[in-house]
Amino acid sequence: MKLMTKLFLAAVALLAVGASLAGCKSDPIVIAFDSSQDLPAKADGQTAILLNATVTQGGAVIDSGKVTFTSSMAGSSFSTISDLTKKDPPAPEPYDASFSSGTGSAKLYSMRRGTATITATWANPSWGMTATTTKDVIFKASELAGPVTLTDKNPTMKASTASKSETLTLSFLAKDSTEMPLKKGTIKFAITGSTPSSAATGASVTAEATTDDAGVATATVTSGNLAGTLNLEAYALAGTTESQFEKLRFAVKVTGTGVPATIEFTNGSSPVLYAGGAGGHSAQFNFLVKDSAGVPVPKELVKFEVKPPLGGGPPTVDVKEAPTDDGGVVWCNVTAGTDTGSFILKSWVGTVQVLETPFEVRP
Repeated sequence: MKLMTKLFLAAVALLAVGASLAGCKSDPIVIAFDSSQDLPAKADGQTAILLNATVTQGGAVIDSGKVTFTSSMAGSSFSTISDLTKKDPPAPEPYDASFSSGTGSAKLYSMRRGTATITATWANPSWGMTATTTKDVIFKASELAGPVTLTDKNPTMKASTASKSETLTLSFLAKDSTEMPLKKGTIKFAITGSTPSSAATGASVTAEATTDDAGVATATVTSGNLAGTLNLEAYALAGTTESQFEKLRFAVKVTGTGVPATIEFTNGSSPVLYAGGAGGHSAQFNFLVKDSAGVPVPKELVKFEVKPPLGGGPPTVDVKEAPTDDGGVVWCNVTAGTDTGSFILKSWVGTVQVLETPFEVRP
């Protein structure tokens, strides 16, 4: 009997020791929360912050229940993020961690820079107990190539001429995928077409440029010899990795030079006049003045003269000079005299070569 009593007391003592080691259910649940690094992680969707939550009670680890992690920051995720271009990423889904030896672990990624408040919640339904703790972790700029914007509004330049190439320097801002300036990145440029298609002939743009610490780079556009619209594109690279973001597509308007280069007779066929006396038969001669880019030039004086003034009754021009209208058009009226034969109406503007338009006066 005494032996049985001693054995019972020893068993009770062992249970008491075990209970002391395992903690008492009346003791508070404690979650020790740590992360893998003190420094911010890159918000590139691929660099993780390792989160560990160790659950104890009365100093002893609890190896039952589960730990759930949540993040407060939209754009963060408990799995890798492949698409960094979403403008309004959703809040991350809660993550139920694997729970082993009293510790639950998770990896947090982000496509946005900033501070994420992580909540770790332990729960054991069979005990009817829960515990929660929080920790802030920080994500920094991704340093991955993001969007490119053109800082110049409505860029316009003149067409080049045979004697002078016209250039236009444009400024661009490149950001990383977290909207921070892309430092020492590369912006590539290309002309993709033009309207009309001939406007791209002879045109060029800087192939690539390196951004400064503010994410800024410049490119120089050289126009061709014709007016129109140049279509261009630009996109960023960080190292050799191309941006996931849509390429910047923009246009540069190329205007005329405003300097007369050609004068054209636009009637189609040469008029035929019939000789007569004063107030004889007349016809209108129409002309179009253009610059070297093929753009009509307004408000330019065009001079006229008939040659040769043969006999006593040659054809006459009603004006010696006249300005072009807003469409670059000018005209004059030629009236037949008593002379018949072939004649030439000379017209010129500025230093443009004289245009000779033949016409005939018949009896």
